[in-house]
Amino acid sequence: MSILFIFMTTILLKAILLAWLRAAFHSLSQSELAQDTYSYEGSDFPRTWSIDGVDRVSMFVEDTTHYQLESSVVGDGFDSDAEWDLLVPGDGLVYLGDNKRPFSVTVFHQLRCLNIIRKHLVLVARHELSGPREDRSRTLTTHCANYLRQMALCHADLDLDTAVGKPEVSVMPDVYECHDWSRFYEKVERNQYQYMTWSSASSKGKNSTTDGLTD
Repeated sequence: MSILFIFMTTILLKAILLAWLRAAFHSLSQSELAQDTYSYEGSDFPRTWSIDGVDRVSMFVEDTTHYQLESSVVGDGFDSDAEWDLLVPGDGLVYLGDNKRPFSVTVFHQLRCLNIIRKHLVLVARHELSGPREDRSRTLTTHCANYLRQMALCHADLDLDTAVGKPEVSVMPDVYECHDWSRFYEKVERNQYQYMTWSSASSKGKNSTTDGLTD
């Protein structure tokens, strides 16, 4: 085997490797690369948490036996409180940057507010609110109603829903195209797991340092 052949083969392999590295680099989204430049200290963080690979999915808007105001039927198999709580895993927080700074994702704030309004309606219907508890519940509910109003206006959806009937009109929502929320939940779950692992390791490191101190 000639030296020239070995030299040319080496050059070719390096070129292929370089092309592969370039392709792998460019396969990263520009948004993720941009987020790597943030320190997540003070105001230096992105306004949007970017997630790659989120497809569009269709959602048919319809009533469901899940996510009721309350579990009113004994033995129906559904716990409304548990179902609503599961919509906001880990208090709706994600942890970003080297120091794992906590952030609340807007969609979780919105879902939490829906749950607060739901619970308030249930408590009012049961006549279980009075005194300071009523004041706190009313304050939170008022905040949430206003917050959801603002979010609805901010993300104004201009899709057209069929309206039928006169003089009272009934709106008939149909199929909507949405972000694949399952992908979002997967990344949130992974982020929270990584935070727990990091937090546990950090605690063990601090304990080891403390144990090593001597008088």
